[in-house]
Amino acid sequence: MHDRATTEVPRWAVHELALVATGQYTNPYTQADVSATFLGPDGARKTVAGFWDGGDQFRIRFTPTIEGEWTYATRSADPGLDGHIGTLRRAAPVAGESGFVRRDPDHPRHFIRDNGDRHFVCGQTYYEILRNALADGGWRAAIDGSSRRGMTKVRLLVHPVWDNPHTPYPPTAPFGDDHDALNLAHWRALDTVVAYLHARGMVADLIPFANEGAGREGRLFGTRAQDERYLRYLIARYAAYPHAIWCLTNEWNYTGKDRDYWNGLGRIARDEDPWGDEAGRRRVLTIHQQTRIDWQWGDADWPTALSVQYGVRNGQRTKTDEWADDPANQARYPHGDDWGNASVVHNLRHRLPVVNDEYGYIGEPSDKSAPGSPPLGRDKHRCILWGIYVAGGYAAAGDKTTYADGRPYMSAAWHDTAEYGDIERLARFFTNGELAPWRMSVANDLVQSGERVYVLAEPGQQYLIYAANGGPFTLALPAGDYAARRYDLRTGAETPLDVIQGDGTRTFSVPAGDDWVVLLTRMGTEAT
Repeated sequence: MHDRATTEVPRWAVHELALVATGQYTNPYTQADVSATFLGPDGARKTVAGFWDGGDQFRIRFTPTIEGEWTYATRSADPGLDGHIGTLRRAAPVAGESGFVRRDPDHPRHFIRDNGDRHFVCGQTYYEILRNALADGGWRAAIDGSSRRGMTKVRLLVHPVWDNPHTPYPPTAPFGDDHDALNLAHWRALDTVVAYLHARGMVADLIPFANEGAGREGRLFGTRAQDERYLRYLIARYAAYPHAIWCLTNEWNYTGKDRDYWNGLGRIARDEDPWGDEAGRRRVLTIHQQTRIDWQWGDADWPTALSVQYGVRNGQRTKTDEWADDPANQARYPHGDDWGNASVVHNLRHRLPVVNDEYGYIGEPSDKSAPGSPPLGRDKHRCILWGIYVAGGYAAAGDKTTYADGRPYMSAAWHDTAEYGDIERLARFFTNGELAPWRMSVANDLVQSGERVYVLAEPGQQYLIYAANGGPFTLALPAGDYAARRYDLRTGAETPLDVIQGDGTRTFSVPAGDDWVVLLTRMGTEAT
């Protein structure tokens, strides 16, 4: 046995064991493995797979989740990797650490961290950030800018699209010429990006696969066994990071892989992630789908959140006739707030968090079913977002404008557009402590009259009203006195309104032609 001294490890901090193999291998990625069993207080037990990191180097990453001592012992057929023992003593958490991102079982349409903090999802999309990182480009500024604007996660492809013309950076992949040959420079670049996101308090939304499409058939997928090994390697390398979450693929419908294939990978991610379930709180795990309003995985046993795509592509038929199997999907919504709200409301029955990860990018055509449609403007973009969040959902944004340094959602370049100011105001509104969104639910049926008016409510306590086109509207309110404020979503300015007395239908009026929020809070009520 290889004895080790006791090591102090802060709770929710990643600890790494560095091990050296003594066996001789032509390909350690496929021929050697190592794991460690960690035993903690009150019978806690985690078996964690290690991963090859070049030459004779293997690593095991572990994060303690509960207080007390953890002992460990490694196991491997390789003598150099086998029999290492030691003790980790949980120290006080590092300032700002809040644990893993999970679905909240008590409020199942929302997210929570291990320490009980509410997790607000407002995403950014930088699919090809690993190309930028390998070229030592400006990707850090893109993360910093997104974080400053209140965004809390970055969606990124672990396997970037090989032939993408919208980024100036050279291609890269997790593999060499075949899927049994790791490209370790790629994985170390991903380490750097994941660690930087962690340091900035942002979630790494890791997408291992994507649709292959024309010109890249055979690059993004190997055999099923190779793809399963790749997913297990990803879990071994990054599962210990509390801010990492899994989205198996983008647009599974266009990958050429059937539901059985994705169910198999989903169950691997569910069952083999050592931090996948803590006392019934499950880590975020999902799969992204084609443009359609209905979640296609409601009968699956492994997703813990919904990743829908419903936005500017609502009426477009591409690649397959994705609308034919459900006539309801042929209905198009004329306003962004319409489809943003509907994308969440339609899927609330699944009792999972709903994230519209592709509602429409900044700078892309505002209606892809209408040739020559102008770019998605700031006002419509803001209406989509508020439509989503006032339904109790979440979203991921992205900038699809073509700049000299590429399309940002592909190249991870930062351009601080006016839309990001709107995103920041939305994020601050929902996280400033005045609301308890996890206790609120859709209450659009309270609207008695008005055009494009939506309500999110904690009945009898708080009412968040979004009037997407302004003007007068009426609302049915229960008895009580309510403090009222109006918010200008373009500037963040607040205007106090007269106290509203409930117990009947009440009429409001905000300036017509713009979108506004009115917040009603029962007097004496505070969010907790």
